[in-house]
Parts: sequence; structure tokens; C-alpha cells
Amino acid sequence: MIILHPRKLFDCPVEIIESIISDIVTPKDLLNLALTCKALCARIIPYHIQFRILKVNLHEYPLELGDALLQHKTLLSRYRKITLRFSKSHTIIPCCLLPNTIAEAPASDNQDFLFQHVMPRMILDLRSLISHARNLTTLSTFITGSGFLSFLRLLASSTPLLVSLELCRTSPPGMISLNEDYYELLTCTPLLQLRRVKLSEVCIVKNSKKELIDGICCLTPNLSSFEIDFDRPTAELKDLLQRATWPHLTSVLIYMFMTSDPEDSEVFISFLNRHPTITSLAVSTYETWSPFQGDPLTREILPNLRKLSTTHLIQDVVSVSMVDQLTHVCAAFDYISMTHLEEMKNLKQCIANVDVMMLCDILKVVPLSVEKLIIEKLNNDHGDSPDDEWINGLRLLHKHKQLTHIGGLNAISTDDALSTSPSVIQELRRMPQVIKVSPLLDTLLIDTTFVEVFFKDGEITEQMCKWFTIDELTPELTPE
Repeated sequence: MIILHPRKLFDCPVEIIESIISDIVTPKDLLNLALTCKALCARIIPYHIQFRILKVNLHEYPLELGDALLQHKTLLSRYRKITLRFSKSHTIIPCCLLPNTIAEAPASDNQDFLFQHVMPRMILDLRSLISHARNLTTLSTFITGSGFLSFLRLLASSTPLLVSLELCRTSPPGMISLNEDYYELLTCTPLLQLRRVKLSEVCIVKNSKKELIDGICCLTPNLSSFEIDFDRPTAELKDLLQRATWPHLTSVLIYMFMTSDPEDSEVFISFLNRHPTITSLAVSTYETWSPFQGDPLTREILPNLRKLSTTHLIQDVVSVSMVDQLTHVCAAFDYISMTHLEEMKNLKQCIANVDVMMLCDILKVVPLSVEKLIIEKLNNDHGDSPDDEWINGLRLLHKHKQLTHIGGLNAISTDDALSTSPSVIQELRRMPQVIKVSPLLDTLLIDTTFVEVFFKDGEITEQMCKWFTIDELTPELTPE
């Protein structure tokens, strides 16, 4: 006789597990069950596996959330990533920690209520939450009032394992003022694990004396990636860029920093001059091909630069004398840029934003060393057939034996069938080195988002476009 052993909860279908969860109405019991049963943990708090990730949207922030979390300090110590955002888009909060009436409450769209009640409470809660999140490695949040240095002191006293920090300001700076004496009394040790900092419109330090700027650097001695996003550079930000020095800095992103004031570009250049270790640089604005203020960067300023991402024309950002050291480039190109592109003898990956009229001219000077190439074209309403354009263009790339990926082929339709002219497919098959192709994207690839993605990933990835093999393309049927 076969003895049937009872099935384990791990083996139960998802529907049964969900049914068990739905039958438990008390949040406290649900929390205890999640903490003791690994099979239910991930489903009780979706995407918060083992309670290591906390994502909260300000529009959904219940005033009692902080108190509920602080009742479980052991739970707080488990968090590795905390993200607090001000957005109308939906983000998940751990409703199992809340009373039912709060969990079911609708999100608030009242801006006055958010600024006067929710945000002050959230900021006060954050200070308490962080003090118990000893294992936190990633924090993305907003701050007001106290500024970057004071917040760093709080982190340096509580989160020794912090690796990545993003801070932004989404409210009036005077909305809430925390006790500065509190931060002064904290016992701080340098954040030795902190590698990345991104600042978006935040107060750097209220009094930007040299010793305070030095204090920021002392608390972040091993910083390797620094990103700033400001509509216009504030006096505090200029002071930071003029004085701060991080010996291990390798990646810098400046978004919307360049203005018409020559002094701003001088501050930027002085910052780069003090950091010859930089290998990856992104300079981005809202608009593609917008003017770049200041002289082109030279090899003397950035002797180790290898990766460049920018919305500007390449010749405005770097001099032709240094382009041979670049291996990864995302930039705009015009006819004047062709000299720069031709001199990139070590180029491996390239995203080129060009005018549709100059596709073949650009492809003529693409270096033989390139392995991945994406062409994104402006003014794509040109009357000529995209098939003819790319047939002629692909013929210019036959000699590129290292080229394995070609993107931006508007000769490939974006429908599910990937219908393509048989002539284009035939031309691609004459290039055995090419293993993947990608159609034209729906939005400009050189947009700020893609510049930032290229900067962060350091290369062309699946986040930028979806690659297909040539065998996946479907020949278009010719009309009879």
C-alpha cells in the first residue's frame, strides 16, 4: 500500500496560497505568518522578499506607517533598500503592517495636506527608521530643511553598509526644519562602503564653508560615482564643485547643469581637473543638440576618460585630440563631427544621433573597431525609402569584421512579425559577423533617459533596445 504524505506548503499551487492569505484579516497575524513562513513571505508583501525592500509613494503614505514599522525594529534591521518617492504613479507599500482602515484608505491628491501633514511626518519618521536600519545598502528619498551634510551625518551614525544614496527635494525648503543640534551630537564614522551619490535640487549645506565641504568628503571617502541634477546650479552646488575632492571618483553625471553663464562651465572644468581618475562622464540636457557652454574637454583634463554620454554634439564636448581614448560613446553627430568619429580608433560601442540625410556619410567613417552600433535619426520623415538607405548603408559596413550588433534599422518594422524587406535581409546575411539587429525605437534614443541608462550600465544593454537574430526577421510580401 502506498502511503500518501501530506503535501508541503511550498508545493501548493499559487491559488491555494493566495486563498490562505486572503482568509487572514488581522494585519498583525499576517505579519507574524510572513515572518515565520518562507513560502508566504514573498506573496504577503509583493516584491518585498524577506522584507528587504521598502517602497513608499508619498501620495499613499499613511501617517501611522512610521509607528507601525517602529514596532518591529527587527524587521527594520532586515531592510536593504528603502525608496520614498513623491509620485502619482502607484508603488507598493507593506499594507500588512497597517490597520485595515488605513490600508484601505484612498491616496490623497490634496497638495496642501501632503505638504502640511504627510511630508513633515514622513521626514520625521525617516530619521527614526534610518536609525534602526543598520543593514541598509540603498536609500532613495527626499529631504528638506537640514540639507545634505546633516543627512549624511545621520546616515554615518546609523547605516555603515550604505552603498548607494539618492536625495531629491520635492517641497519648499522651509516646510520643515529639524533640530540641527541633533545632527551635531551624532557619533559619525565615514561611510566606507558608499560608492554612489545622486543629488537632485537639494540643499548641500546651509553655510558652505571649506570645513563643511571637507566634512562631506570625509564622510564619503570612497565615493566613485557622483550625479547631480539641477535646473540651475546654486551657489552651494558651485562651492561643492569648486572645493570637493574624491580620490576614487570614476563616474560623473551632470544633468541640466550647463547654462549660458561662463562661470558655471569654469566651475565644472575645475571639478574635472581635480579628478583625473574619471573614466565615465555624462553631460545631459533636455534637448538634443543643444549648445554646450565652454571649451571642449582635452586629454590633459581627463586623461583616463573612456566612456562619454551626452545630448550635445560630440565636437562641442571633447576635442578631437582625445577621442582616440574613448571606447563607449553616446552623442549627437553632424558633418563636423565626422572627423571626431573617424579618429575614434578604439571605439567599441556607439549610439549616434544623426540627421537622416547623413546616414551613409556617417557610416563611411565608423571605425573598424566598433562592435555594437546604434543609429538614431532625427527628421525621420525623409521621403526616400528606408530600405534603400539601409541597403546602401549596410554595404559600407561589410569591412567591419568586429561589428556584431546593429540597431536603429527603420527598415525593420516594429510589429510582432518584424517584417523586413527581403533585400535588407539579404544584405544582412552578407555580413556573417552580425548576429543581432534592432529596429528603430519609438522615441529618440539620445533622450536624457537613454543617456543616463548608457552612463549607468556603461554599455548598450537590453534596456535600450530589443535585439533579434536575422532569422527572426520576416520577409515582406511583395504585392502582386
